Amino acid sequence: MGKWTNIKTLKREIAQLRLEGISRGEICEKLKITIKQLENHISRCNREEKEIANGKMPKAQGRPRKTEENIEAEVKRLRMENELLRDFLWESGRGSRLE
Repeated sequence: MGKWTNIKTLKREIAQLRLEGISRGEICEKLKITIKQLENHISRCNREEKEIANGKMPKAQGRPRKTEENIEAEVKRLRMENELLRDFLWESGRGSRLE
């Protein structure tokens, strides 16, 4: 089993070496990565470039940021849930009516 390498940190260096005409095997030796890692990286980069050329922007990574609008909608939803639960507990005789 090979060691894991964060190939994204080597992106610029790989691009530079490829521009210089260095072979894939030599790149792998120099950067201490496997040929499979390099081939997968090149495939991903080519696919991303192709999508950008076709007008498709790459997806943003990670969780979307919370905006004021999102926070207000979440607060409104949670208040409604609390009212429904409070009413349910009151009707079932398991809660006190707090208003």
